[in-house]
Order: sequence, then structure tokens, then C-alpha cells
Amino acid sequence: IPYVDGLKFNALFSYVRGANHSKSFLTPYSLYLLGDDGSVANERIFGKTSLSEEMYIGHNMTSTLTLTYNKKIKGHSVSGLLVYEQFESLGSTLGASRTNFPFTSIDQLFAGGDDEEQSNWGNPSQDARKGFIGRFNYDYKGKYLAEFSFRYDGSLKFHPDRRWGFFPSVSLGWRLSEEAFMKKFSNLDNLKVRGSYGILGNDAVGGWQWLTNYSFGDAYIFNQAPIKSIVSGGIPNVDLTWEKTSTWNLGLDFSILRNRISGTIDTYISQTSDLLLPSLLPSSTGYASVMQNIGKTENKGIEVTLNTIWFQNKNFSWNTDWTYSLNREKIKALNSGVTRDEGNLWFVGSPTQVFYDYKKIGIWQLGEEVQAKAFGGFKPGDIKVADMSPKGSEGEGVFSTDDRVIFSRVPKYTFGITNNIIYKNFDLMFFIYGRIGQYVKDAYTQLYKPSALENSAPVNYWTPENPSNEYPRPNSGYSTNSYLLQSSLAFRKASFVKIRDITLGYTLPKEWTSKMMVQKLRIYCSLNNFITFTDFPNYDPESNGSMDFPLAKQVLFGINLSL
Repeated sequence: IPYVDGLKFNALFSYVRGANHSKSFLTPYSLYLLGDDGSVANERIFGKTSLSEEMYIGHNMTSTLTLTYNKKIKGHSVSGLLVYEQFESLGSTLGASRTNFPFTSIDQLFAGGDDEEQSNWGNPSQDARKGFIGRFNYDYKGKYLAEFSFRYDGSLKFHPDRRWGFFPSVSLGWRLSEEAFMKKFSNLDNLKVRGSYGILGNDAVGGWQWLTNYSFGDAYIFNQAPIKSIVSGGIPNVDLTWEKTSTWNLGLDFSILRNRISGTIDTYISQTSDLLLPSLLPSSTGYASVMQNIGKTENKGIEVTLNTIWFQNKNFSWNTDWTYSLNREKIKALNSGVTRDEGNLWFVGSPTQVFYDYKKIGIWQLGEEVQAKAFGGFKPGDIKVADMSPKGSEGEGVFSTDDRVIFSRVPKYTFGITNNIIYKNFDLMFFIYGRIGQYVKDAYTQLYKPSALENSAPVNYWTPENPSNEYPRPNSGYSTNSYLLQSSLAFRKASFVKIRDITLGYTLPKEWTSKMMVQKLRIYCSLNNFITFTDFPNYDPESNGSMDFPLAKQVLFGINLSL
């Protein structure tokens, strides 16, 4: 901008129009059955001709106006940013389908049959957002740093009276290594402390939930004529608004010994309030749930990164990168002051991702008949679960639903170690990753069929001659679904440490590659997931207990070529 040094203005506008046409034409198929002599004994035709066609047309418009300012006055540096942004999306979908085409040579809707299976549908879509962004930065000689910023956002997903949210943040930094009194520490390259506080907003929820939505339902007969019904799509919530997350952070950046050792340490406390979640409703309302701003969660933890250079010279170098993360999550409050919501597995004081069931501690053995019967009518060979009733209470020693416990699906901590070693033209990298303390629901355990009337997974189940503590005795009166404690077999700790990647490479000398007219040629071999340390059986501990993801090991060979 003329006459104002350091002030710049920028405007950006984009308009994207899109259209999509999809068409699916299905025809019948034949199944031929062969006789004993190899001839076709029977032909059966399955399916019927059907056509479904749908078209979407819509557009997105984005406008962004930006004003920036930068100025340096001696040791002072200031900068500012103001942004106005606007986004709008409009679209419309129209579709139709027909069946029972008299022939398959014409794949057009008009050629379909005039029966009750013909259908058409259509729906519009709309989304919009406006926002103002501001940021101010101050820097004095690289020693004292400050930043103030804000967002003021409006979302079409909320009622006009609840549409706008204000989200400020501030961060301060002090580079101690630039102070005169720190110069006596000659091995200190950088030392910086920093702190910040900020609020973020989230509107990740379906639109128009502050309005009553309607759809057409089944038809009913009135005056001998079918009349379509109109069904409410849910209970509106005009008070629905932004979910907010406030975060305090205190950090330290450091490097010593000419950057041979460097790293960061961050501690944080993050609290999320007015969570956008479906709240379960009594069945008497006629609805399963309503979207509300409910509850409060808290995350606090520490994150550490460390970079070390062990050796570094012309022919040999070795450096290691370390990461460590510890996070403690818990629900601090639920809707209307309740402390537990078993339907959604939400419990005040526990993480948001948990299992809730009985804790298996073994199998009732011979010689424990009296205790097993007194606890809940159990017999040797049945699953033994922990008695969670407090000592001296009425429930102690008696099996009940109060014996269920909470299993956290969140790891206690994670870590990673990456080593890079280079010797002349050879390079070696190996990456170690660990996740400790989380529970998963092992789907493999549910393949055990206690009735013994059908094929079952080969497991170490209990018999009088085999006093196993892993799986209960077979019992023809039980099934997987009817056996009360069958699910308790599934909850296992899935802690693991993996050497996830080992890569060995060799870079050809330049005197060789120059003759081949290439700048660089490297060949390498990688081993992925070859070594895993875990007590979790059968499948990949990272699969969250699913049998769809066996632990796959890979050997890769490759070439990096630069011309």
C-alpha cells in the first residue's frame, strides 16, 4: 500500500463449480448346474434389470482479504495480520431409479417398468462460514518474543443467536541464551522458555440441527387413498453452539555442545467444554438421541524430543532422535451432573475411549467348588472374574453387575527411537516404536465356541486333566452369545515394542556414477515389522484387536536415482 511502509494488502477470490453424474445399470445373471455327465442340467436366473441414476451440481465460493504489516525499528520488530474470510457451498442432488426393464439393450429410465419399485429422490445441501483473524507479533533482539492472536468465526451450522464464537490466544517466549549473564556458559548454544494459552473452536457437527427436519415416511390409507406420512427427523436444539478447547502450554527449547544435543520439552493442560455429542434419550420420546453441548474433558501430559549426535566425522556419523509422549485423559463432567453414561461408555474420571466389562482373573479350579458356588453358582471350569466390591460391603464375595471394571483403550505412554548411521557409502537406519498400557478387545477370543457343537478356534480350554486358566470348559448348554462371561475373555493388554523399520543402503561412488551419467545412485533394502516384542497373541497389537490385520512383515528392495 503506497505511503505506508511495510503495509500490504492482498485479495483472493475463488469460485469452483462442480457436477457429478453416476449411473448403475444391473442386469440378471444365470447360474448353470452341471449334471453328473458334465452336461448342463439346469439353468437358474437371478436378479432383475434395474437402473439407478443420480446427478449432483453445486459450487463453492471462497473470499479472503488479507492485510499485513511488518516494521523494524532498531532492535524492535513488529508485525501484524488481519484476515477476513468467507466460504459458501451450495449443492443439489437429484436421482431416480426403475426396475423390470423388458429388455437390456436400452439403459434409460423411460424404458423401465411402471411398477411400485420406481423411485425418485432429491435433496439440497448448504454450508457457509465467515471469520475474522488477527495476529500481532513482537520481537526484541530475538530475546523477548510475544504473539497475540484471535479468531472470530461464524458457522451456519448453529442458530443465528449462537452462531459466532471468539477464540483468542497468547504466547510469550524468552531466549535466555541471548542474555549477557548466560554467555559464561560456553557450551550452551540455545536456551528458550516459552508459554502459551489459547482457545480453539470446533463446529464438526451436521448442519441444521437447530431446525426441525422432516422426511416422508410410509403411506397410510385415508378415504380409500394412500397418503404419505411426514416424519420428524429429530428434536431440534437451538442452543447448540461451538465446542471449545482451552490449552495451557509451557515449553523449553535447548541445544548444547555445538548442537550435538538438542531437544524440546512441552507440558500441557487442555480442557474441552461444550462437547458436541449425541445425548441418549428415553425410548418414550420416540427418538434415540439429540445433539447437545455436553460435558467437559481434560488432557494433560508431557512431550519430549531429543536429538543426539554421537559421532560425526568425514567417514562415520551416528545420530539418534528420541521422542516420548505421556498423556492423561479423563472426563470431568457429563450432562445434567450425571457421573456415568453406560450406553456411551462415558464415566467421569475415566478416558473417553474405554471398555466396560468383567475382569477375568482365571478359571475356577478343582478344589474351589465351595468358593465358586458361593460367589455366583459357578463350577470348576467356569470363568473366574474379579470381585470388585469393597471389603466389608454387602456385595463382597457375591457376583453382580457392580463387578464390572473400566479398561482404558488409551496408552499410558508412547515412544520412538530413530537411529541413523553412516559409514562411508553405507547407511543404516532403524526405527523403534512402543505403545504401552492400552487395552484392546481381541476378536480372536470370541471364536471359541463353548458349546463344542461347531468348529471353534484351537484354544487351551479347561478340563479336569488340563487345569488351564485361559479358556473355560466346553459346555453344550452354552453358546457364545448366551454365556454371560464370554466377553471377558477378550480384554487384553496390547503393549508392544516394535523395530518397525530397518533400512540398509549403499550409495555408489561418484567415480562410478559419473560414467553412467547420473548424479547419485543408491540401492537399499528395508525390513518392515520384522521384530515385535509383545504379550498380545495371534495378531498385530496395533490392530485394536481386529482379525482383519495380521502382523504383516515386508522385505523391500529399491533404488534412489538422481539424474
